[in-house]
Amino acid sequence: MNKTEIDNLIKQTDIVSLVSKYVKLEKQGKNYKGLCPFHNEKSPSFFVSPEKNLFNCFGCHTIGGPIEFIKKIENVEFPEALRMLCEFNGVKYTNSNYKPDPNEIYYKIMGTAKEFYNKFLLNDVSSTNALNYLKSRGITDEIINDFEIGLAPNNYDTIYKLLTDMNYLEYDIADCGLIDMGDNNKYHDLFVNRIMFPIKDERNNTLGFSARIYIKDPNQPKYINSRDTKIYRKSQVLFNLNLAKSAITKKNRIILHEGQMDVIASYKSDLKEAICSLGTAIGDNQVKLIAKYTKNIIIAFDGDKAGIESSKKTINLFKKYGFNVHLVLLPDGKDPDEYVAMYGTDSYREYFENNIIDEVEYLYRVTLLNKNLNDKNEFNKVKKEIFNIIHSLNSQIEEEKYLRRFSEFLNSSYDAVLNDYNKLVNNKNHGEVNIVRPINLKKDFNREIELRLIYYGMKSKKKALMIDNEIRNALDVFSSGSQSLWISLVYSYYEDHDEFDEKVFLNGISDEAFKQYTILNEVLGKSINKDFNDEDLDSCIEKIKDMKAEMKNMILHEKNLTIDDDTERSRNLDMMFKNKKSREKHKNN
Repeated sequence: MNKTEIDNLIKQTDIVSLVSKYVKLEKQGKNYKGLCPFHNEKSPSFFVSPEKNLFNCFGCHTIGGPIEFIKKIENVEFPEALRMLCEFNGVKYTNSNYKPDPNEIYYKIMGTAKEFYNKFLLNDVSSTNALNYLKSRGITDEIINDFEIGLAPNNYDTIYKLLTDMNYLEYDIADCGLIDMGDNNKYHDLFVNRIMFPIKDERNNTLGFSARIYIKDPNQPKYINSRDTKIYRKSQVLFNLNLAKSAITKKNRIILHEGQMDVIASYKSDLKEAICSLGTAIGDNQVKLIAKYTKNIIIAFDGDKAGIESSKKTINLFKKYGFNVHLVLLPDGKDPDEYVAMYGTDSYREYFENNIIDEVEYLYRVTLLNKNLNDKNEFNKVKKEIFNIIHSLNSQIEEEKYLRRFSEFLNSSYDAVLNDYNKLVNNKNHGEVNIVRPINLKKDFNREIELRLIYYGMKSKKKALMIDNEIRNALDVFSSGSQSLWISLVYSYYEDHDEFDEKVFLNGISDEAFKQYTILNEVLGKSINKDFNDEDLDSCIEKIKDMKAEMKNMILHEKNLTIDDDTERSRNLDMMFKNKKSREKHKNN
């Protein structure tokens, strides 16, 4: 689309209708107002002007037109925002660089199936039992509509007939995981007589289903989730992220649950930033997906033993990627769905907001939970775990605080507990439990130089290419993580992009590069924009070259220690001398 076409598209957009998809607006004179979707507020400061075709928040000072709104609310770049605006207006998106999505046919098939299941639940007379079950679980009509919950009929060819009658090909429907070939060489529906929870991506495309029984059957699993298909990878998708995006942006946090019903319980309780993984523990790809939106995570798993153990592992995963981790521990081993059913949404929301704790406090509490300290073996195990948690702290004040709490819990003197703690800490052979330790980055001067160069490279493509030209032969001086990050930046990202965009960049890099990016922010965070300048950049380049020269000479020196040939040894010494002189000459010039 050219500029004139884009301008015309923007002019024809009803910005009130567009924004109303995400924000509840009320008319006020010529304008409309509502609560800002981009920051937390109790009194509306977000206004939409149909006359000017603009939105403006007087609280967080975010302002713009239809495309700017889509970019921010959907967390997408300009081309995707433009495509979405075309879709909103019913206009065909034309772009010479635009490549049609090869998965579009699968999205259409899955969208059709989702709409059918939803209508069948709401309109068919045979769905009464399923609707009654959902209502008994606190699922309201509003929740059914928001999540587009459906019902698969109690026969084996409904979805097959529906889609083939619409001229979709059998193998395309099978590739979506909706049908399968039976022993009689005929296709049959995979989802039968189950409540259907659609699984969607960030763009609201239906990728798969989580199908739940509503009539007790000991021979049937409670849930059947879609198998991995061409569009659905359970390790790369998060349930409810499509609906949670706006709340995540607004609150700058995400709530992680274990199951869909827990997510719905939070959603009902106006904690709409809740998500969960699907059938498996959360993994690296999903953490990277979350990082596109926020680095603040609240883990709220079940309060039982299994939920606690899962929480511990999940803490480690998010800390590895530099997240700010907090948790909520529900009482009496309950999960969010059970708590809401017993005490209601208002009570749950109040409990949740008032009981958010950091990971150290969580580990301290769950270590003492339901333990029989009259048993000597269990007492010693608990004591060791508590001491290791306390030892992970980087603050002597915090250490003392937890030691005093522990002594009060044991009804013992502080000095006695401190004495045992010091013995354990000083004992090199004591066994440590698998706990989360704050990242202690090595104060390594050389490593900071390489990180500074990567940071300069992220400032502009021109600088990155200049730096690469200067240090390309010295890249082996970098640590493996920094090498991976630099190669991802210069030889991959800047091949297709002219400006650095953090979210786009992070979405396409390896786990190793992502970890190094996290370290970069930890090391340089406090000094960024203070002591970074062209003079420092030149200095960093020279230091890397010096390190390369030192590395060369070190290799030659180590060689000389192992060879007997005097001629070769002399040649190596001569090379070392030339390397040194070459660097000195370069510096003098």
